[in-house]
Amino acid sequence: MMTGGTDLPCTCLRLRQAARQVTRLYDRRLEPAGLRITQFPVLALLRADGPAPLGQLAERLVTDRTTLTRNLRPM
Repeated sequence: MMTGGTDLPCTCLRLRQAARQVTRLYDRRLEPAGLRITQFPVLALLRADGPAPLGQLAERLVTDRTTLTRNLRPM
């Protein structure tokens, strides 16, 4: 990444790129089951802790309700 003619390492950019690559890897592995990596932690949490209201699930997964709803809609 070039800023003012100086090559500066961008840890944040590299972490985000790595996260996207890992997401793609897991999505490919979960595709035969009809799942995405964004859905898997919800199922794991429900299996471990049992049923819970949407707001509580979102809190436990450190996400907001709208994101959780969007991730669960295909299920």
